[in-house]
Amino acid sequence: MATLNIEIDVPIPVGNTLYVDAVYGNNTTATPDRFDLPYLTLNAAKAAWLTGDEIIVRPGTYNERLMFGPCNWHFELGAVGDYTGVGTGNAFGDDFDNPATGKVTGWGVFRHSGTPDNENPIDGAGYYNGAVGWINPDTDVYFECLNVEGRQGANLGAGGICFDSGIINLNIKGELSSTIYDAFLAGAEHEGNAVVRGFINRVYTSIAADNAIESTANDIDVTIGEVVHGNTDVMSFNVQSGAPIFRVGKISGGGVRLENGKIIGANISLQDTSDDADGETLKLGVAASLVDCQVTQTKAGVAVVTAVNGADLTRCKIIAGAGATESIRSNGVVTITSRGSTVSVPLGGSVTVEGELFYDDGTDPSGKVATGNTDGTWSWAAPSAGDVSTVAGRTGDVVITASDLADFDTEALAAAPAETTTTTGALINGATEKTTPVDADFVGLMDSAASNVLKKLSWANIKATLKAYFDTLYAPLSTASFLTYTGGSQAYAVTTLAAINSTTFTFPSTGLYHVQYAVTHDANATTTGGNFGVAGTAVFDYLNWTVVYRVDAATAGRSVMTQVSFLSTGGVGLPAQSSANTTNNRVSVDIWINVTTVGNVSLLAASEVAVASGITVTDVTGFMKKEG
Repeated sequence: MATLNIEIDVPIPVGNTLYVDAVYGNNTTATPDRFDLPYLTLNAAKAAWLTGDEIIVRPGTYNERLMFGPCNWHFELGAVGDYTGVGTGNAFGDDFDNPATGKVTGWGVFRHSGTPDNENPIDGAGYYNGAVGWINPDTDVYFECLNVEGRQGANLGAGGICFDSGIINLNIKGELSSTIYDAFLAGAEHEGNAVVRGFINRVYTSIAADNAIESTANDIDVTIGEVVHGNTDVMSFNVQSGAPIFRVGKISGGGVRLENGKIIGANISLQDTSDDADGETLKLGVAASLVDCQVTQTKAGVAVVTAVNGADLTRCKIIAGAGATESIRSNGVVTITSRGSTVSVPLGGSVTVEGELFYDDGTDPSGKVATGNTDGTWSWAAPSAGDVSTVAGRTGDVVITASDLADFDTEALAAAPAETTTTTGALINGATEKTTPVDADFVGLMDSAASNVLKKLSWANIKATLKAYFDTLYAPLSTASFLTYTGGSQAYAVTTLAAINSTTFTFPSTGLYHVQYAVTHDANATTTGGNFGVAGTAVFDYLNWTVVYRVDAATAGRSVMTQVSFLSTGGVGLPAQSSANTTNNRVSVDIWINVTTVGNVSLLAASEVAVASGITVTDVTGFMKKEG
């Protein structure tokens, strides 16, 4: 008899099923594998869990903080974890003492609507008060749910989902959202070695939130259906470091900052943001790459991208704002790379490209040829008009002869005759007039020393040449030098002239000078006044000397005001004119001096009669000016 052996692998359930029911549960009477005797709370079921068990969470709202731990969880549709308490840390996920090593499946909603009370819950250097968060390096979890919702009452590092450490495989089938901080935050505040994979259907942040996605992590490769920000004044994407990969269907709302990593496949619609001083809302860094993306700037007149050296575009379409003159710009001279990408308007003046970047102006390319541009792009252009097909009736491989060249010269001259004095004069007459030339302006002239060729002469050189010439005919103008008197009161008791301190003028060159002093002095009761003169190291002649005296009172037959004019050739004194026992007498000395040897000159004074303090000089003013 033949024997037939059939082996069938049938999975045998291992472990028990623990039920949780927010309405009918009872932590005291709950029994594994009894759906009619469920637990009331999530943490009570977790405490009863054994290896191989599965916890099924029924519809209802569970207001508690839960670290998933090693358990396998399944949340039915309608099951909502909503933590409303006050405290520090993520509402759901893991912590330093409890890595998540099981599975979370189903249709759960995980919400944090409580109030964080510590901005730095880890070690003083991190912000982790999310609805869901992963911070334990031993975490290795599959996390599936409907929604993750950050609804915290204070912006203390709060948000949707936070990634720092561990291995996390995602499947968020509905929406990851935040109303107060980042919806998706991947950072390195603690370990910083998170490995994130999976799918998120939609990421949304409201108008009051920060970035929709912020990342400084390295090992991220996630697919996102749509990223939406309700506030155009912040960044939808803010990737500052690391090498993350985001495969995104659509990005809208705020701007995009991509310093490192890749965005693949996104239809990006940009609005203006106040965070961006330049107005563009897509910023690409040195290690940033856009692949298979279309980027549209919705703000009129604004470029799309601000880039630095090394930014890369692969099969992308860049559409600048209506009326913009630049598609990609930079604050410095940069070179970007491109493979099979297009721009709607030319690059900025400081940007060049390596690789293939097509400038598509939207016109019909029929009949045009590919033309390289100076910035490294290429575009369609019409072929040059008037291509030569025959030469003097000859076709085929034509050899240009001297006769052909002569004929060409004749035709060229006939089409553009040489300028004449008449045509040149007409050009000058028709030019726009400039009334005030500046140094950088030029005029044309014939250079007689160089075979009469045409050269240009600047207005600055015209002025310098005219000055040098007229300086030989006329003395240059000069400004007056004024005396600053600091001598105080100076007494003179003898009849010999002596210098008045602080009255020296220096003549810088020979020639005619006008010198004037005004002396205020007092006269002693026993003398009738003082004598005055000038002398110094300079050699000079007096051409004319005019002295005006004003005394305090008319005494001894002297009038209050007296003028004396005479010619002199040396430093001599003047007639005594002060009244005895008077104060505030004034002597005005006006001298025209012909200086023959440069040097200095000072005002001199003496008492008319040798007597103690015959006169006392109290103040001197004056000036010197070259006149020829």
